[in-house]
Amino acid sequence: MKQIFIFLVILFSLTPTVYSQNAPLKLGAERMDVVTRLLKGKRVGLVVNQTSILEKRQIHLLDALVAEGVDVKKVFAPEHGFRGTGDAGEEIKDSRDLKTGIPIISIYGKNKKPSAEQLDDLDVIVFDIQDVGARFYTYISTMHYVMEACAENNKEFIVLDRPNPNDFVDGPIRQKGFESFVGVDPLPILHGLTVGELAWMKINIYAYTSIIEAILKLLLVYILMVSDWDKLMLYASLLFVVQCGITFFYRYYCIRHYEESHYHFSFDKSIIKKVLGFSSWNLVENTSISLNAQGTTILLNMFFNSDIVTGRSVANIVSMTANSFVNNFRTAANPQIVKRFSANDFDGSKHLLLISTKYSYFLMLILAFPVFLVAKQLLYLWLGQIPDYSVVFLQFAIVTTLFGVFDQSFYSAFTAKGQIKETTICSICVGYLSFPVIYVLFKLGYSPVSLSWVMLFSSLILAIFIKPFLLVKIMGYTWTDIFVLFKSCIIVTVVSVPIPLLLYIFRNTLFHTPYLDFFILSISGVVCVALTVWFLGLDDDIRKRIQNTIKTKLLKRK
Repeated sequence: MKQIFIFLVILFSLTPTVYSQNAPLKLGAERMDVVTRLLKGKRVGLVVNQTSILEKRQIHLLDALVAEGVDVKKVFAPEHGFRGTGDAGEEIKDSRDLKTGIPIISIYGKNKKPSAEQLDDLDVIVFDIQDVGARFYTYISTMHYVMEACAENNKEFIVLDRPNPNDFVDGPIRQKGFESFVGVDPLPILHGLTVGELAWMKINIYAYTSIIEAILKLLLVYILMVSDWDKLMLYASLLFVVQCGITFFYRYYCIRHYEESHYHFSFDKSIIKKVLGFSSWNLVENTSISLNAQGTTILLNMFFNSDIVTGRSVANIVSMTANSFVNNFRTAANPQIVKRFSANDFDGSKHLLLISTKYSYFLMLILAFPVFLVAKQLLYLWLGQIPDYSVVFLQFAIVTTLFGVFDQSFYSAFTAKGQIKETTICSICVGYLSFPVIYVLFKLGYSPVSLSWVMLFSSLILAIFIKPFLLVKIMGYTWTDIFVLFKSCIIVTVVSVPIPLLLYIFRNTLFHTPYLDFFILSISGVVCVALTVWFLGLDDDIRKRIQNTIKTKLLKRK
């Protein structure tokens, strides 16, 4: 009964909240009756680019407003220009729209913020640009500076909102002191907000809340270490409390401060059908995740003592920490993959996915392999007393995480196309099959390590066989593309691993102190992998870019 309670608590914590609306989505620019009413009799400036299209009419916002008799005085052009023809980082020059004759003022380059003179003949500025939800996209930085200019010069500012295709939050928050045009506000890499929400919200509160959430979860780990209570029950309950607390705080804050968050209940069969379909699909997927991540821990608790459960949990925390660094790298690449695919640049999207997957693997290998070698010393430094099987659990988790890099990276391709059904079903099937297999092995008397073998084998099947097959079948990749990627990763692994691994095997003979053991093994792991990646893993062009960047920075310091 206790295990069922814990499983349901964790499952509830992992199940996403589903939101619905009573009307179909309508872009801000398409609500022309409201827009023209707001702009009637006013001198208007636009911040727009090639994405500012009214979908149903297939007409640019500038042309639509001119046709409605709105007095558009000028257009402010962001990065890539009014028509989107400029390259990344290319300075945009002032010009004039050939169709309407309206002047176009560049606000990318030396002039990133409209001056008082440029706003003098305007009453209101309208912002309408499709964003992708990534902090380093400069359109939200442009909006930030335009809003500042409007506030300083007492001008109205209106956002015609559009959906965020990456409507989830991921990645580290931009820290104070690192402000730039690709990071004006303290946002995570993927902020999960539309431009309208960004313009309206006070985002600092969300940055502080995410920091508090991270601290609470670290505190949870500490409580598990010092408490004598049932660790599994305590872990599930505390995680549940933290997740509920953060969720309720967000809802309370939004309802209190933002009118858009107010809601009322209504009954619509068609919407309920869609919501139930979405919820059911996600419930099945999250059940699979729970069985793998938490349900296996419950099985350990059923067949073995709490020390072994603690060892498994500690190993998961360490591997998740290493994995988070690679996920941040992937978070930066994923919006570009989606953007290129959406722009029908299939080859560019494919190349970026394959190259980012390769570098994600290299990064994980550099981080994880030294941890594999000094797992025992790390756990001793962290915990003092090492729980049973925790060293083996950690080493298996690290190897499993290396295969997981391919699984997670390949998923980005299906997300770009919006076709995730097949890959989700495969992941669910493998997850569901793993759980009964582990149960049977434990029932037959196999050791706790058999769990790690099953998880490793499941990850290998998904990463090496199933996901590549789906990439070829659904996304149009070739087996040559997959082979070249795996070949590069295998070569780097085979060349970089032997020397540190031999030192690890003969460590008791070669090293007489644990500190020397720790230092030599960790340094040899990092150096061997890094050198192999540099000479055998990186393309010549990437190597030259890195060398030029280092030389430039060194010259600047001199």
